[in-house]
Formats: sequence, C-alpha cells, structure tokens
Amino acid sequence: MPDTDNTLEPNPNEETETAERAATSSEEDSPQEPCPRSEPAQASREETEPPASSSLAAELDGTKDKLLRTLAEMENLRRRVQRDREEAIRFANENLLRELLPVLDHLALAVSFGKVDHVRVEDVAEGVSYVLKQFEDTLARFGVVPFDAVGKAFDPELHEAVDREPSDTVPPGTILKTHQRGYRLRERLLRPARVVVATEVPVPVALDEKVEDEELEESSDAATAGNGGTGESAELKVIVNEAT
Repeated sequence: MPDTDNTLEPNPNEETETAERAATSSEEDSPQEPCPRSEPAQASREETEPPASSSLAAELDGTKDKLLRTLAEMENLRRRVQRDREEAIRFANENLLRELLPVLDHLALAVSFGKVDHVRVEDVAEGVSYVLKQFEDTLARFGVVPFDAVGKAFDPELHEAVDREPSDTVPPGTILKTHQRGYRLRERLLRPARVVVATEVPVPVALDEKVEDEELEESSDAATAGNGGTGESAELKVIVNEAT
C-alpha cells in the first residue's frame, strides 16, 4: 500500500471566492465618490442660463422706451400749451367787448331818436349823458379810470403840455385846463392828460420909461446921421444926453 501524504493541497476555487469577498468589503468600507457629470449635460445647462450682458441690454431697451415716451408726452404738452396761449391772446378782449355791446346799442338808439321830428335837444343830451355814464362804468369794471389834473402840479410822467397861459392866481407850473383827460389801467398809465400849464405874468413896462427910451433912440440916430456916421461922436452925444 502506498504511503499517502496527509498535507492538503489548496483549492483554487476557494482562494478566488476569498479574494472577491475581501474586495467587496473594502469597497463597502471606502467612501463613495460622486461620479462626474458628463460634459454634454453641463454644456446644455450653460446654454439654457441667460448671460448677464443680455439682461442689461433688455433693461437698457426698457429705459430707452420709457424715455422716448416721456419726451413724446412733453412735446404734446408743449404744443397744447402753445395752442391754448394763442387762443387766449386772440380772445383776450372777449369779456370787454361783450360788455361794450349794450353801450353800442344805446348809442344807436340815441342816434335814431335824434332823427325823429319835434325832439327836444335836452332829451337827446340827457340820453347821450346816460350812454356816456354807462360807458364809463363799463370801463371802470375792467380797471380803466380817469384821473384829475386841474389844479395839480405839472408832472411829465402823467401830463402832456399842449399850451401855456399866464396866470396870477396859481403858481407857475400848475395845470389850468384839461383838453383831454388821462386814464389809468389799474396801476399803469394808459394815456397821459393833455393840459394847459400856467406861467408867470409878464411885468408891464411903465409909460414914462418907454417914452424916454424912444427919445433916446431917436436922438442917437439923429446924431449919428449928422456926424457923417462916425461912431465915436454918436457915442459921445449919447453920453451927454444921458448926463443931462
């Protein structure tokens, strides 16, 4: 009987299973690392996100649109104000003219009344006076009022002198008469008054002095003619006459 070896030979299958179990346990013990993303997926995400420059461009376009709309509104407002101003200038006297129409009607009525036969002059004058009073009241409602000038000192800012007249009753420069009344439009001068201004009364020359002056002139002329026109002899004779 042959001798048998008690030593067992290793089984190759068992060794393989042992190695696999060790590798599995080492993988479970080691931390899991995230698997890297694929490059195509990352590129697609970058394409979907808008860049910062495009958002700034959109904001700039919005601001520009608002600015253009504001400028258009301001231009429309300027044109509307200009149109309203022109209309206000054209029809600025509308209220005044409306108030003057009754005065015009009454004047036409006074003219027609004056053409009737057997009409007294006093009645026509009374009607015209009424129309004049109505006209003055209408002007006063719009701030047009006359101002007095007679008896006041002449003021070139308010008065226009059309004539001068000597007077011994008032100081020189005082207004004696008014040819045309002056008017104010509230605080502004609308028309100056045309007036006559007083001046000093000239001093009359005495009758005796006038006779003596005339005789002196006649004697000097005769002396000049008798002496052949010599100036020196004429002057001497004048002096002698004055001495006598």
